Amino acid sequence: MSTQTTEINDEECAALWATHVAAPSEGTVARLVEFYLPMVRQTVALMSVYCRPDLDRDDLIQHAMMGLWQCIEKFDPLRQIQFRSFAMPRIRGAVLDALRRHDPLSRSDRALLKTLQDSVTLYSHQHQAVPDDETLAALADIDVDRLHDLTARAQPVLSLDGVGLEDMDGNGQSLGDRLVDDKAPDPRLETVRNEQGALFRKAFRRLPSRQQKILYLYYYEDLTLKDIGATLDLTEARICQLHATALLFLKALMKSA
Repeated sequence: MSTQTTEINDEECAALWATHVAAPSEGTVARLVEFYLPMVRQTVALMSVYCRPDLDRDDLIQHAMMGLWQCIEKFDPLRQIQFRSFAMPRIRGAVLDALRRHDPLSRSDRALLKTLQDSVTLYSHQHQAVPDDETLAALADIDVDRLHDLTARAQPVLSLDGVGLEDMDGNGQSLGDRLVDDKAPDPRLETVRNEQGALFRKAFRRLPSRQQKILYLYYYEDLTLKDIGATLDLTEARICQLHATALLFLKALMKSA
């Protein structure tokens, strides 16, 4: 006997939600998970995170699925908000939480990373440019080798998806969190989208040209760090350092803006 399930459309999904709200069951949850699985895969695919050998894309999808299950349990259709708008930021959050739990940085490393970001912010205000490695290391009172070691180890927890600003309550928000598409005209959302896009482009243009190229090749051309290293005649380790430094700079520049 075939165990293959039948795909459902949006109208059937709405009816399934009504059934689930009236009488939640493992069966309705399983069907909802099945329906939203493509959204989970798309969300993870669009997240600009750096995977590691011990935490690959499939692992991240599993963490995203756990986030989806929690969203289904907590979602209230009576709140007049679309499930996708409710779930996508939380699915991204589940993935980022997983990366943080696998954080290779100590508390002192984290503090130093914050010092580096603050140094970039202050330097960019004063000089309208980002510091080179030697200058940044001097500002943080460390040597360049320590800077390179830290940025290399910070690579898995630095992500373009995490580059964003703080809301009015001081809570961190990624660009993705602010740009969720509600599939409904919203002038305020469009304004936020345009403002965030302008801030990102401005910060990106202030990066050194080599860092711009690395980010472009990695996030838009989908090249691996090894392939980028071959293209730029640099080692994969050096590309890893430059990539992490570029993300650190982007976060600092957007914060200063």
